[in-house]
Amino acid sequence: MLRILVSDNIHKGKVSVPNIEVVYCPGIEYDQLKCMLPEFDALVTRSRTRVDEALISISSRLKVIGRAGVGIDNIDVEAASRHGIIVVNAPEANNVSAAELAVALMLNASRGVSRSDRMIRQGSWDRKFLGREIHGS
Repeated sequence: MLRILVSDNIHKGKVSVPNIEVVYCPGIEYDQLKCMLPEFDALVTRSRTRVDEALISISSRLKVIGRAGVGIDNIDVEAASRHGIIVVNAPEANNVSAAELAVALMLNASRGVSRSDRMIRQGSWDRKFLGREIHGS
């Protein structure tokens, strides 16, 4: 049976695959991870878990480290390579979030939301400053 350890908080979904066991331990501490990881074939992490040489070197069964996100700066990729462990990530994982933020910031800039918020918090309300509608732009 293939065993996968998930060490950080992720949306697991409800997929069940025969002969694959997923152990979900978000927030697992480093020392506990060090004890458990040798029993697993794969590790899925986000940015919280530091996967260093010490952790990799004791994990002879480990075949892959998956980063559920863009960067891999929390994973010692060179150490993983030396031990024959593949490191993968999800480089496009935040594309939708980044696009939504860009649209929100454009609307904020056009409508003057931040400036209006500051003015209202300072006790001033100027109806002539309502920003610019983007309809038809």
